[in-house]
Amino acid sequence: MGTSYEYFTAATQTEAQQTLEHGPKGRFRSIDPVGIDPLVQLGTLETLITGRSFSDQLNDPFYREEVAGELDGERSVVRIDRPFVHAVSNADQEHLLALAETWASDEEFGGEAMPTDLRDFLKDFQELCQATDEVGDLYCWVGA
Repeated sequence: MGTSYEYFTAATQTEAQQTLEHGPKGRFRSIDPVGIDPLVQLGTLETLITGRSFSDQLNDPFYREEVAGELDGERSVVRIDRPFVHAVSNADQEHLLALAETWASDEEFGGEAMPTDLRDFLKDFQELCQATDEVGDLYCWVGA
C-alpha cells in the first residue's frame, strides 16, 4: 500500500497534532487527493502560482513544517505555510484551473497525472484554503 495524504484545516496546532494516529477524516474539514504530496508536488504547484523557486521554498525554515511525527516515519502532520495558502485562496480560479495542464506534465507525477483530476483537486484545495483563512491553519496528514 502506498502513502496517503489528506489536507485539512485545524484551529490550533494541538488539534492538528491529535490527528497523527488516525488522520483527520470525520473530525476536520478535509480533502483526500490521490498521490499529491505536500512537499515536492505541492511545491511545484507553489512555484507555478507564486513564482517562488523550489530551492527558495526548501531554504525557508517554515516551509512545510512537521508539527507531529512518528519515529518510524509511518505518519506525520505537516503545516502548509500561510503565504502559499493565501496565494491559493486569493488566486483567480480560472487561472488556477488553467495551471492543471502544466502541473500534470511535471516529472514528479511520472506521466500519470490527469489534468482533469488535478483541476478537481485545485477546486477543492482552493475552497479548503479559503476556509482556512477563517479557521486557523492548513495541514497535511501523511500516512503510510
